[in-house]
Amino acid sequence: MRRLLALFIALFVSSALAADAVIYPFRSQDPVVGVALAERIAGALGGIDVLGPEVAPTLVAPIVVAGGFLNPMALLPRGPFDRGSVAIVAGAIGVRVFVSGSVLFEDDGVRLDLVASVDGAVRSAIVRAPGDDLDQLIRRATPVVALWAGARPLAPRPLDLRGGDDAAARARALIGAGFVAEAMELLDALVEPAEADARLR
Repeated sequence: MRRLLALFIALFVSSALAADAVIYPFRSQDPVVGVALAERIAGALGGIDVLGPEVAPTLVAPIVVAGGFLNPMALLPRGPFDRGSVAIVAGAIGVRVFVSGSVLFEDDGVRLDLVASVDGAVRSAIVRAPGDDLDQLIRRATPVVALWAGARPLAPRPLDLRGGDDAAARARALIGAGFVAEAMELLDALVEPAEADARLR
């Protein structure tokens, strides 16, 4: 069944993927947090070509059905966030490394459950940080993802979701969902945006 599903999704991929790795927006109660974490990790992978969370959701083209379109991702019961799905998505879009995960806020800290398809093999790891320290979570997750992707881990940019990083993360989420005009409004309003954010404009 899964093999058939992978073939079905692959029929609708718009183009071959040239990147070495894709980092999908992490699932989170607050989608902005999931996008922001994924972007920081993607930006800290040196020496390889990476597609981050603003691009990843668009890599599988929609299917034309009666009355409209269907996102093939909807055929995956839990989305691309578990061990049974990442290899299917990676194979369908033609990328060597596909990384996703889930962010969980617990009583004693924050947790990131990472899952990836690496050359067809499934990898997973759990990374934790105390309190709501997202920067520490990113610093601990980056070397794990870098190892899977064959990348050189770089120092991630600090994350401030109480400042301009919130708007930038929201813009990335909007781009991934296809709302480019709305995303540009947020990006144009940024004062002295970081280089990675300015490139989106």
